[in-house]
Amino acid sequence: MSLSNTKMDTDAEALTDKVASAGGVLPSGIYPMQIKVAFVSIGATGSTNIVLHAESPDGQFFKTSECVISGDAKGNHPYYIYSGKKIPLMGWANMQQLCQLTLNKELSEMETEEKTIKLYDYESKKELPKEVDMITDLIGEAVYMAIREVRSIKQVQLESGAWVDTEGEDLEIVSKNEIDKVYDIESKLTVIERDAGETEHAKYDNWEKVNKDKVKYKKGVKDLEKNGAKAAGTAGSPATTTQKKMFS
Repeated sequence: MSLSNTKMDTDAEALTDKVASAGGVLPSGIYPMQIKVAFVSIGATGSTNIVLHAESPDGQFFKTSECVISGDAKGNHPYYIYSGKKIPLMGWANMQQLCQLTLNKELSEMETEEKTIKLYDYESKKELPKEVDMITDLIGEAVYMAIREVRSIKQVQLESGAWVDTEGEDLEIVSKNEIDKVYDIESKLTVIERDAGETEHAKYDNWEKVNKDKVKYKKGVKDLEKNGAKAAGTAGSPATTTQKKMFS
């Protein structure tokens, strides 16, 4: 399986190094993570996602699904339109830069191989063997991940495949971890800093200074919590910072 369909349009907006702003996550931080699993998954809405399982040197796991191609209703693109501009999807940006930092390749250059791995099955409530399209070149690669915890309304999936917010008596608030940025495991530089010949990891330092131990709320969620909306727990497991030599 080829990921050539993730090649970004030449007239899309270029990626930038975001300036960290107040209102990050809790608990948040920048953690060294080694890729253990990376496979392509097609969502019920037609979106293309890359599922990552990563592990820190002290054995804590982090799992995420990065949307790199939008669903059928949005045209199956690696970008969205805002004010007439093509803006790369956050998931695409994360995976593009992860590939560039670790392999010096574009996401669209990556190939997959069919592999059988054990994945948790929610109906059986246990791990079962499943065939996946694995991006084998990424396995074992490591980066620093800026991981955020985001408070949002819990969603449920309809028979159509669409996800909708819980509401009324069923409304719940959940925490989940998201990748906000990736940095080189040795230099702590972003792709943009590296390609510009920078040697000081200013973006890394700024992100940690502004976002460490802060929580980000989706629109309206903080007010819902104040009004007594129930919490459904926390997803994800950030890791403590250690050095590359600790990866086996």
